Amino acid sequence: MKDRYRTVNSAFFQNPLFKKISKEGRPVDVAVGLYVHVSPHSNWVGIYHLPTAYAAQDLGFSIHDVSEAFSRLSQINFLAYCSETHLIFVEGMAQTQIGKTLKHSDNRVLQLRKFFDESPYREHPFMLDFVARFGDDFHIRREAPPKPFVSPSEAPPKPETGQDRDRNRTKTATETETEVRLHPILEPYAEAIFQIFGTGRLEENKKQEVVDEFAGSLARGIVRSPIPYFRNLFGNAVQEPNWTSTSFATEIRQDRMRMEQGNASQISRPPH
Repeated sequence: MKDRYRTVNSAFFQNPLFKKISKEGRPVDVAVGLYVHVSPHSNWVGIYHLPTAYAAQDLGFSIHDVSEAFSRLSQINFLAYCSETHLIFVEGMAQTQIGKTLKHSDNRVLQLRKFFDESPYREHPFMLDFVARFGDDFHIRREAPPKPFVSPSEAPPKPETGQDRDRNRTKTATETETEVRLHPILEPYAEAIFQIFGTGRLEENKKQEVVDEFAGSLARGIVRSPIPYFRNLFGNAVQEPNWTSTSFATEIRQDRMRMEQGNASQISRPPH
């Protein structure tokens, strides 16, 4: 993305998180905290490719020191870093560079849409989280999945009674829960997950991939708005035929399987 809109805003130094970093007394953390905002590799969205070696060379620190600084800054939600893709998400940078909202007529809206549509990382959790949180403010949210086509010649369905709706709702939820296995980290969002599943068509194996990707992203601590994030994730999976999950899903799937095997061994173990 062109950085012609990027500026160095003096408000950055009033950021409570940056003040906290400064008080910690670690020069590398202060340097990295400022660097990720003004780096020649950065953009005005705050999500960009930044191998630790690049930052280490530019700042004169070792790669180990930069990696440790990234870790400490991640713990206070100053930034998030994906060591697998070397992608960084600098928290609040977009608001500093762009503002809290944009008008539809603002040229930057088109630039943002192009960035999120054409980026090779458009399905990365950082990108999905950004769209989930700020899509409405910046007018970059993707359209909802189209509803299934219904022929006009088909007779309208018979109106349901209240009891019919309750019975069908219970049946649908039960069937879905038996087909898709949720990691325990998703328990607070189970009801919303199954409701969102009803907004689009997706194969059962893909549904499992989506919930595992969601759980993996939550476990990594990179999701700030869980429900909008999952809705966006599901919408992408529905619209993109070649959508695949990342290593986040693989890690959580392995963890879930270990827990399931542990529970099974406890059940099968005879009582003493």
